[in-house]
Amino acid sequence: MKKILFAAALATLLVGCKCNQPEQATCDKPCCTDSTLTAAPHGVITVTDDGQTVYTRDITTKSAQFVFDADREWERTADPGEVYRKVMGYNDNLMMVKVKFKKGSEGKLHSHPHVQVTYVESGEFEFTIGDETKIVKAGDVLMKVPNVVHGCKCLKDGVLIDTFTPMRSTFIQQ
Repeated sequence: MKKILFAAALATLLVGCKCNQPEQATCDKPCCTDSTLTAAPHGVITVTDDGQTVYTRDITTKSAQFVFDADREWERTADPGEVYRKVMGYNDNLMMVKVKFKKGSEGKLHSHPHVQVTYVESGEFEFTIGDETKIVKAGDVLMKVPNVVHGCKCLKDGVLIDTFTPMRSTFIQQ
């Protein structure tokens, strides 16, 4: 039982909760911090056949099961230059976003409480994550932990595929 409680608490910290607190990765309400709880707050605890404990949050927001690129519109971001975003599939736990850059454009330095993995689909970028800066090209992947400052400069026109957990609720147009 202690193992399940620990796993639920850890998962809540890593995945976050949805106590109507947009863009917040963790919740400090008693439902999420009380270690005496025997159930997972805002979700379900499952132990797999191979002994792994999996915490799944309840789903309240989601895209369609099939998302077609041609049906999505590019949205201009506030970043310097020509940077466009296209939100693809998402639910409360996960989001995928395509981001298109023209050479010379920037993804301005910022941070957020989400875990972010970026796949470089095309182009070339100078990326800064924390105090480290590197050049990345098609096929490369970048891992950004919560609250680390990161940003990029586009050296050659390109597209990035960003995934976030939990989803970036501010990216969903109401």
